[in-house]
Amino acid sequence: MSIPDVERILLGASNDFSPEIAPSTLSAILHAFFRRRSQPLDPDYVSESACANLLTTRPELYTLLERAVKEQDYACLWDCEILSFRDVDLRTRRPYHPTDTSFEQELPVFLKAHQKFISAFARSTVPLDSWTPSSVDMSATATSASGADSFISYLKIPDTSADSPCLALHDVGALINADILHQRLQNIFVPRSHTIFLNTSGSGKTRLVLEGLSQHWGFYIPCASDNSCLGSLDMDHCLGSGISNKRKFRQNAPWDEDSVQHNSWVAQNTFSRILLSRLILLKAFLDELEDKLTLDARHQWLLFQVLTMKLEHGDIFHNLTRKVDRVTQMYADEMFTDLLLDIKARYGDANMNIFCVLDEAQRANDAFRGAFGKQSTALREIASAYEKYDGITLILTGTHIDLGPFRRADFPEYRVCTDTGLFDTPQSQRQYVLRYLPTSLADSPTGQTLISRMWWWLRGRYRFTASFISCLLITQYEKPLHLLDAYISWFTGVDPPHMSKAVLQEQLSRSAFEAVHRFSPFRGSFLSDEPQILFAMHSAMFKIMLSGENHVRFKEQCFRLAAQGVAVLTDHKGEEALVLEPCIVLPLIDPIFRQPGVASAFFPDALASQLHKAPPHHTYPLAFVPTLVQALMKTKKTDKIAHRLCDLFLFPGIAPDWATQSAQLVRITRTAEKRALRATVFQPSFSKIAREHVWATESPEWLQHETNVPFCIASQFSQADLIFVLRLEDNRCLQVALSTLLKNEHVKTSPSDIQVKLLQLAPKNLFKVGQPTTASGAHFDDIPREVAEAGNPPLLRVVSTFPYEVDINEVERDKVPQPIATLNTPLLRECANSFNITDIVKRIVSVMTTPRSGKRKRPSVGDGGGEPERPKTRSMTKKEEEANKAARPRRGVPKEEVPLRKSTRRVPASSSTAKVPTPVRRRKR
Repeated sequence: MSIPDVERILLGASNDFSPEIAPSTLSAILHAFFRRRSQPLDPDYVSESACANLLTTRPELYTLLERAVKEQDYACLWDCEILSFRDVDLRTRRPYHPTDTSFEQELPVFLKAHQKFISAFARSTVPLDSWTPSSVDMSATATSASGADSFISYLKIPDTSADSPCLALHDVGALINADILHQRLQNIFVPRSHTIFLNTSGSGKTRLVLEGLSQHWGFYIPCASDNSCLGSLDMDHCLGSGISNKRKFRQNAPWDEDSVQHNSWVAQNTFSRILLSRLILLKAFLDELEDKLTLDARHQWLLFQVLTMKLEHGDIFHNLTRKVDRVTQMYADEMFTDLLLDIKARYGDANMNIFCVLDEAQRANDAFRGAFGKQSTALREIASAYEKYDGITLILTGTHIDLGPFRRADFPEYRVCTDTGLFDTPQSQRQYVLRYLPTSLADSPTGQTLISRMWWWLRGRYRFTASFISCLLITQYEKPLHLLDAYISWFTGVDPPHMSKAVLQEQLSRSAFEAVHRFSPFRGSFLSDEPQILFAMHSAMFKIMLSGENHVRFKEQCFRLAAQGVAVLTDHKGEEALVLEPCIVLPLIDPIFRQPGVASAFFPDALASQLHKAPPHHTYPLAFVPTLVQALMKTKKTDKIAHRLCDLFLFPGIAPDWATQSAQLVRITRTAEKRALRATVFQPSFSKIAREHVWATESPEWLQHETNVPFCIASQFSQADLIFVLRLEDNRCLQVALSTLLKNEHVKTSPSDIQVKLLQLAPKNLFKVGQPTTASGAHFDDIPREVAEAGNPPLLRVVSTFPYEVDINEVERDKVPQPIATLNTPLLRECANSFNITDIVKRIVSVMTTPRSGKRKRPSVGDGGGEPERPKTRSMTKKEEEANKAARPRRGVPKEEVPLRKSTRRVPASSSTAKVPTPVRRRKR
């Protein structure tokens, strides 16, 4: 070891060392020693006067100092026990006020009163109570066997005094999937790199930070108290009356510059006392440890913090915070510096890092809004109070945190981390569940069925699975399948899926129902205050219904979706949000479909009227899919299509002749030889839709006719929201590219905006979206028997605005040959009224909770998928190919201009005999 400062001091004293300069020489050397040992520079021990007194009382020290100067070697001084001051309470602080003096007198008394208990806990001699079901929870049935009691006792789940077992604390430090979790923890716990750790509620953030704190020295400070009873209440109190009752704090508006500065000063001073109380108790804890370097020492310190509400002395942290709150800020700052240096010295690491985890930080983020100015929040003030202390690294965890105040150039940098993981595979959930099932249950048919059903109903964030595990423990595994049905019904809002309510009420005990109802389900009623998020969930619901996929990925508004609890962030940067949980999706059926009514759910005009900008997640194009299918169906009475194309689409001026025909929705597929194309009518019944059926896909493979699906949700790779194919009465086909625009009181969509959008739908522009794709306009050639009058390739360009409708006659025509139109939305709204809420619920529940068969089923007449086709011979296939080739027009043929007229507003036709307000000519066949 080499200390250059000491070597220079000895060299400077070598020529004229004497008793007169000995005090100043020793003082300079002790300053260097204290810095190297991370000891506070206490003037009572390092000042010249203190060193002169020391040399007088201990003359042997002068001999050592003289020797060090003569030999130019300070080893004898460094090894001197007297000069190490190991058992001395070193401090730079001095009382500045009577309250400081009073605290200095009270603190030793407080620590002495708790010393015996702290010592016993630090040395692991205090047995922790294990959670057991209460006598009230125990079922009156005979199934409450001693085997369940002994298994629950064997688990040794720490008792936090909560009503339910706290699984977040169970086996902390014993990682499942250690490699994956270790990588996550390394990304969160980065020394001297402050981190904001965000994800949705119940995603496992608390468990992860507890795992991290079992491996690192740190503080666990919850900003809000909950039914888990983890941690102290001091920050929760501080964010309430603790600050608002301070004399100089102005809680309510208006706030001028002076009041904002006063509020900031009061808040930071108050918050700093919470950290100081932690540091005082950490030092006392370390003093009692025999080995400070073990993981067990850190684990015990973590338990000491999180179980403080359970321990015999009560919330020791909160009690100490109250005492510390009375000292002056200067004294508090100096005491903090002294203690931090002292702890580093006792630990033997001058670079020791201490993590400070603020859990449930959204509480601080939302507290006293505006009281700290526009660029700050209460959470930002907490961070400012703690950042100034060297060696403290902050981890702020929560469901939502305003990032703006943490991105300012004059503040330390904060990383954002969102990787919590989730139960996204049956294996990951099963591995967790098996820890809490007795072997006799896990290996039984009941246990295997239980695990399977848990995956389909409780997958996703950890809370849904952990809460049900708690229910099993509370009821001592009473009728687990019945209990799961009760839990599913409570959390999803649907009827019990595997048995009737009557059977459930008869078979399950009252205490079991009470156990289920201890846990709060997601309901989503508050989404009415978030129209953009509600629109996103509308979109997710329709994608689930139409695609048959039980998950929806979002790339926009990810943090807001997670903050509202409807999606889980699945990557480490918050760039992807996943909607996949039945316990989230199914409760939203009520606010999205039942409460407003089916028609308003399909066309949420009232919600759209509130928007001030276009939603990134479109609902209207998806709602058009089932309503268009309904509008193009044959009526039962006449077995004919109820509406002509010009009824369904409103054209500028006089509708073209081909548009006066009725049309059917078709799926374009290729024959087995992959050469000839086949148009199959798609005329399903929504009430008979099977789990395997798919009505829409987001895959660009649809353009190559590889998906056998009628609708393509094309917004990811084209300018259109929806693309589909219609076949007219004369068996000719055309593509339809549909796009939607927001138009309301706040968003003034003009005719020129619509013209721009229509131009983007032109074949040469349709797939130019700034990203590589295999899709191109050339694929529009691949449809059988094209409608030549609709351009080359034949394409109907459709723009629809919501909730205000567009008059297509106000839009100036471009020179693109493909025709334009808008949707007759009143007609589609009528079609939406025909859908039954029971069928919608059935479809969503089926997709979310039922496995899809290995091979996707092609709809047929019997299952509501369309018309059967008679087998084709080779000669029939050859004739069809020749007809397709003959019907395909030559490129570059000019199209006749369509005259304009003033208005195309029509009353939706209710039958095939509805009047058409424009003259039309029927072409000869």
